[in-house]
Amino acid sequence: MEDYFERPRYPGELGDRKNYNRLVFICSPYRPQSDDPAEQARELIRNIKLAKNGCRIAVEHGCAPIAPHLLYPQFLDDRDPEERDAGKKCGLQFLNLCDEMWVLGRRITQGMAAEIAAANANGIPIFILEHPESTEERILKELFKGRYKSEADRLCQETACKKHE
Repeated sequence: MEDYFERPRYPGELGDRKNYNRLVFICSPYRPQSDDPAEQARELIRNIKLAKNGCRIAVEHGCAPIAPHLLYPQFLDDRDPEERDAGKKCGLQFLNLCDEMWVLGRRITQGMAAEIAAANANGIPIFILEHPESTEERILKELFKGRYKSEADRLCQETACKKHE
């Protein structure tokens, strides 16, 4: 998805933000990979639980999370390419309002790759939480910037390289 939106400014971006909760974009898999209907159902449940867990952790740490992939499938059909595309575009608009992105899990889907590329293009900090239930993971990654690499880190670097070619 190549539709990037210019990052807007909002009140308080340059002012006093002591009463402001950081807006966190939750980026995690939604669509199941399996071809087996029973496994698809189980995988979808796992993916939803992962996103909900990430949202809960964000709230517990004083953040305001947004997980568009939990919102838009409530009224848009993820199996319909036009409706899926509409949901992804709406999600990217939310992303541009966020202070940071949390990438959850180890698997990067096509939709996640587009979100990661958009965050990278707009200078939105990206934090990778392979095991979001580990609250220490974010602290460790922040402390060891550049020395910890995951699949999402690699993807972000490749996207940045392609952007500057």
